[in-house]
Amino acid sequence: MHEDIDFRAKISRATFEEVTSDLVDRVTRPIQVALKDANMTLDQLESVILHGGSVRVPFVQKALEDVVGVGKIAKTVNADEAAVMGSISTKYKC
Repeated sequence: MHEDIDFRAKISRATFEEVTSDLVDRVTRPIQVALKDANMTLDQLESVILHGGSVRVPFVQKALEDVVGVGKIAKTVNADEAAVMGSISTKYKC
């Protein structure tokens, strides 16, 4: 809804990825900054828990996998439950 108008449009995944391609750095940069701030390397990182709806977008997942590696993305963890239960207890703990 925008100004009381129900606006809908369909675009292909390829078009979506093309028009959002300049945003990939906004996906990967926080991991690089967090690692630098924590004086850690990717080798020291055990896993990354994805949180939020945008991480379900295939190009976001691909960008993260390219940075940290496919095996380090914890896709079977319920991020909401993990945060509530204290799995992410420090600023950069993953």
